[in-house]
Amino acid sequence: MKVTLARHGGHTAGMRLPSKVIDTASIPKADREQLVRLIDAAKSASRPPDKSGAIPGDAMSFTISIEAEGPPVIIRQSDVSMSSAFAALLDWIEKFSIRK
Repeated sequence: MKVTLARHGGHTAGMRLPSKVIDTASIPKADREQLVRLIDAAKSASRPPDKSGAIPGDAMSFTISIEAEGPPVIIRQSDVSMSSAFAALLDWIEKFSIRK
């Protein structure tokens, strides 16, 4: 499985931020199992409704692509309305990519 995090917008809207990619074949089994649990939770979590009806211009949006068997799964959320499960997955990807 390959997991890719892309970040868009925010204060870095004019800059191209590099994607973070994790290939689960290259990580320890315990980390892989934790990642799968976080992905499953993020996929099934409903996003809280955006109360304002509009996303602020400086909001950051995140796209997590999961490539495994079958078509890729794409999960998109923004920093103003992300679910706690998505936030946990995002945090794990950020920390793991630093730890590598």
